[in-house]
Amino acid sequence: MPISFSAEKVAGVLGTPGSFPAEKEMGTFYKILGVRPNLRESRGNANFGFFKEFPMPDEKLGFVSEALDNYCVDHSTPASTICNEIETYTRKSVEQSMMLTGPLEGAFLKFLIRLTGAKRVLEFGTYTGYSALSMAEALPSDGKVVTLDIDPKNTAIAKEFWSCSDHGKKIQLILGDAVETVRLLEGQFDLVFIDADKPGYIKYLDAALAKLSVKGVIAVDNTLFSGEVLQKSPPSENGRAIAAFNERVRTDPKLDTVLLPIRDGLYLIRKR
Repeated sequence: MPISFSAEKVAGVLGTPGSFPAEKEMGTFYKILGVRPNLRESRGNANFGFFKEFPMPDEKLGFVSEALDNYCVDHSTPASTICNEIETYTRKSVEQSMMLTGPLEGAFLKFLIRLTGAKRVLEFGTYTGYSALSMAEALPSDGKVVTLDIDPKNTAIAKEFWSCSDHGKKIQLILGDAVETVRLLEGQFDLVFIDADKPGYIKYLDAALAKLSVKGVIAVDNTLFSGEVLQKSPPSENGRAIAAFNERVRTDPKLDTVLLPIRDGLYLIRKR
């Protein structure tokens, strides 16, 4: 049976109203709403074959159209010149550039820091350093970002860019096992940003909670994972890991939470 959409909705995107055959139901749905399925691990998967008709670049993840995403960026506090340079370089020269935090989420993290008065930030997953620098820029002069990673190649890029910023001195990079590193860190953190390997999210959350200050906030990226969380059995290992993480958070009575559809999903978590 064909599925129909309102003439207004269809006309607004495709120019003409109409109905669409059932086999293209999901493709049409994604096209009309500007939603993207998982482009990281599902290319070629039979469940996503329809999406070849509507290709979108890998580095643009999220649940709104690119035009709306750009509109949001244009109406948010702009990124610094150096953050823009990190973004440009990463998209042109670094593999898996979809991992970049980007200007909208970077602005959101800055807003969180200024809203909460955070002074100490812990980050799981550095990549090329965009998010670490964004957060450092929002911290007071005596603030600090401790960022954890295992990749010396990409973090070397990050350090080069940080060295060009007056805020780079607020950032401490530590390479090695994140959970073991956190156990050795002294003091508490007011904001924790988790954006690392997805199967590790639960253990990173547990490590972060042990170091979280009384009014601290944890922000966890990619928690909608391009819509895979809606499927009973997500097709990718990362999708299954995110679904398990989300359920772990949802069922913990000791946590206050809100899951936001910012880019690929951002879960905000604090202790009750």
